[in-house]
Amino acid sequence: MPEEVIVSHTLELDFAKDLEEQALKHGEDPNKMCDLLQQLKDMIYERGDCNPHRMDDEFLIKFLRARFWKVENAYKLLTRYTRFRENNKHWIENVRPLSLKALGEENIMTVTPYRDQTGKRMLIYRVSSILELKINLILNV
Repeated sequence: MPEEVIVSHTLELDFAKDLEEQALKHGEDPNKMCDLLQQLKDMIYERGDCNPHRMDDEFLIKFLRARFWKVENAYKLLTRYTRFRENNKHWIENVRPLSLKALGEENIMTVTPYRDQTGKRMLIYRVSSILELKINLILNV
């Protein structure tokens, strides 16, 4: 009889050791994080080029990480992101997760219940299923 696998549906925010080392290598310093966040917020308020839909730390940290904690570069990325959202509202508004239910039912993407040797999640995409679903959606419309 196969061994029963227990699947966890919680988000684990603990990073593997190698990810922590990479973060430090790319400039993520917990001692400077608050200062850099404040600099980014001040820059947003002072320049007024963009009005992001969120200003919480978790959201802004994503932009700082994407630009290796360089505040000026993170601000430019945030400005472009905000402009894109404003110019392409039709891609953002009225997105209904339940209307995408077919994607889950068609077994297009699977998350394995275990991790690889470095502790990272594994996602399996079935491209052929995507093509079949697209054809079915076209024929049903």
